[in-house]
Amino acid sequence: MEAIKKIDGVDIVEGTYEAEGISEIDNKEVISKVLCIDELNKVFLVDGNLPQNTNECVVEENFLLENNKKIGDTIKIDIEDVKDDDGNEIQYLYNNEMKIVGTVKSPLYISNERGSSSLGDGKIDYYIYVPKENIQSKTYTNIYVKLKDIDKYETASSKYEDYVSDVKNKIEEIKSEREKARHDELVQKATDKVNEAEKEFNDKKQEADSKISDAQKEIDDGKAKIANSEAEIQTNEQKANSEFTKAEQKIASAKKEIQDNENILQEKEKEFNNSLTELEKQRQELVSNKEVIEEQLPVIENTYNSILKQLENDELNDIMKSELEKQKKQLEEQIDNLNSNLKTINEGIIRNR
Repeated sequence: MEAIKKIDGVDIVEGTYEAEGISEIDNKEVISKVLCIDELNKVFLVDGNLPQNTNECVVEENFLLENNKKIGDTIKIDIEDVKDDDGNEIQYLYNNEMKIVGTVKSPLYISNERGSSSLGDGKIDYYIYVPKENIQSKTYTNIYVKLKDIDKYETASSKYEDYVSDVKNKIEEIKSEREKARHDELVQKATDKVNEAEKEFNDKKQEADSKISDAQKEIDDGKAKIANSEAEIQTNEQKANSEFTKAEQKIASAKKEIQDNENILQEKEKEFNNSLTELEKQRQELVSNKEVIEEQLPVIENTYNSILKQLENDELNDIMKSELEKQKKQLEEQIDNLNSNLKTINEGIIRNR
């Protein structure tokens, strides 16, 4: 439009919109040419008033007469969606349900012929005018041009035709140049969009890489803590096993001694009393062993609870989760063994009171 304005002889340039729509009226399809109200090609108001709001429209008189409609009625027009410069599909009209506020005559349609259509039966039935503010599309479909001093010429005269033809040829001459400019503009918009998306991707990738690095450090720290805990558990387990062995040996020896003393109870009463003292000593040792186990159990349980807490972390990968599950199972077995041994010692202490 700006390029056409610069052509010699051009006075006014106006971009406008034109589309075809379907209305369902009394169970029949009505095809309408949907135009917008412009400064050039002004409509002539026959009755009512021109649209004041985006949900209003005006129609030709035959539209009302032939479809049993009147001013004040509402009609719905379905128009195929269009694409914006970014390739997104948008609804052609903001409001496709509109109130009829008047009837008009159009300077574009002098005869009763309304033209052909790709919709319905292929024939346009009527024209409808809507305000530009109701059109969501930002791409003009038509450009109307008024020439300077055109009123000096008689319409359809040879001078008129030559003048119009001369300006028309000048417009045709810039056609290829403007098409290329439009193409380059769309390509640049698409390129900018790709570059913006690429930058956003790189920024998010960098952020993700940083989070992954931090997570890996936490995993490595967790592995080190688990390794230290395992070493401590193994040491405690060895100590506990050694104490259990000693306790079992002492219990077995005491039982044998008791059995022997029962055979010679009457002759060895003094020795029997000494044996009771020895049993009390052994019981004290069992109590001591019990205290050792009771000190070790909280340490192991704390390590177990730490692993449970780590398993609640949703960011753990499958390898780390599998390793923690394995350690969890080992700790559960150790805790069960220690509790079992503790129970055995308690039973031994009770038996030897």
